[in-house]
Amino acid sequence: MTPSDRRFAEARLADRLRRPDLFNDAVTDAERKERVRAVCLERDPAIAGRGPDRKPETYAVFFERVYGEPLEAGRGKSGSRQ
Repeated sequence: MTPSDRRFAEARLADRLRRPDLFNDAVTDAERKERVRAVCLERDPAIAGRGPDRKPETYAVFFERVYGEPLEAGRGKSGSRQ
């Protein structure tokens, strides 16, 4: 995914969540990714929207499509789900 495609996907996510402030003060790509990761972890396995094939996708699938890594990959040991 190109950087401009990634920014578009991030903007769409912020719109869907009605969180226009989601990326305020996030200056690096890493900060933006971690904010999206946090939002996705809060909401997964709910449906995030529709993917390029127009089929419903979860927040985990959205994150992996946009960032190319599993949603859980960036979590620390203290952040494990129960």
